Amino acid sequence: MNEVTKEYTFNDIPTALAELIIEVQWLREEVKSRDDVLEEIKTVLVSERLNGKQAAKFLGIHVSTLIRKVDEGIVPVHDDGSGSRYYLRKELEKYLQDNKISTGIDKR
Repeated sequence: MNEVTKEYTFNDIPTALAELIIEVQWLREEVKSRDDVLEEIKTVLVSERLNGKQAAKFLGIHVSTLIRKVDEGIVPVHDDGSGSRYYLRKELEKYLQDNKISTGIDKR
């Protein structure tokens, strides 16, 4: 008999309630974690200027891969004058668009 259809006795209630509380807490943490990831993705999508970590996430590649592509001149990057690099979302979108083959599979 599975947990959903299991019949509980009065004596089972404290244990079942404790298990339920633990599961609800876990679910709350899981939802919060996913909400945090969603907020981070939204920030990346609406931001015009992205840092390296955001740009890599936007492109779906690792930061080290992004750096290699920048060094090879494949991905455009800008310098803010203080030595910090930034990426423009529109340029990254164009990079993604230009690097797809006719089957729709990304050439990254």
